[in-house]
Amino acid sequence: MQNNNNEIDIIELILKIYIYTKKYILVFAIAIILGAIVGFFKNKTTTTRYKSEMIIISKIQNDLSYKTMARTRKNIDVGDNDVIVNIIKAFQQKLSNKNYVFLSKQTKLTELELKNITTISAKIIEDDNSADFDYLSINVNSTKPDVYKNLSLGIINYINNNNYIKNKYKKDSILIQELIAQTDKKINDLEEYSAQKFDKNNNDFVIMNDNSVYGESVHLMAYKQKLVQELNSLKTATIIEDFYIPNSPIITSSTKVIIMYSVIFFILSILLVLLLIINKKAKEYVK
Repeated sequence: MQNNNNEIDIIELILKIYIYTKKYILVFAIAIILGAIVGFFKNKTTTTRYKSEMIIISKIQNDLSYKTMARTRKNIDVGDNDVIVNIIKAFQQKLSNKNYVFLSKQTKLTELELKNITTISAKIIEDDNSADFDYLSINVNSTKPDVYKNLSLGIINYINNNNYIKNKYKKDSILIQELIAQTDKKINDLEEYSAQKFDKNNNDFVIMNDNSVYGESVHLMAYKQKLVQELNSLKTATIIEDFYIPNSPIITSSTKVIIMYSVIFFILSILLVLLLIINKKAKEYVK
């Protein structure tokens, strides 16, 4: 008996849905058509957007002296790529707040160039073949393709002007200078040791292998040269792939936009019909 009642309730519900759908079919049809029209014009009037990507290696983790610093400094920040991701998030926040004056000072880009940037984001690309560092991908959407000509330098400037990065590089600069001084001392000590071992009365030179004093001195000089190069380029990130200038904008499928707005208007029409039915039932109840 209970099952029969349930079946009757379901049938009644289906019949009511059918009746109301038939009654308000014109409302639903008009809503869908309006949604399609709005979607069509929305797609036509949407601002043209261009997209490009830059891939870099964070200099913080890619420095020649990074491993040396990791051994000599216990509080080495192993998550510094995450710091750069957060710096780019701050860049996006300032874009959203239209703080173009501040961004222009930090990036050395013009305010007009910055106004053409719609979104910027960064993510870490893990390199399974390298345990030393990961890549950073920086994605930018803009309203004009010419923005990407100077954008890479502007982003590097913005990263390097961050207080955390500046303080970190200041400390690392001091450390590298200390390493250079220590290397110089070792080279001088080896030269003095070599001079003491050289017999002035014997003009024959002894051929030394890589494990000899001479070999070690050559390795130290090469290491010092790399440290000097690293010190000179300490505030630059390594750009693996620069922004390319896109030839065509991002194209959003007009069909998808039209369907999306049609569905939205259809749902709104259902809500409207429900309100009308509830209002009608409430009036009948009051009577």
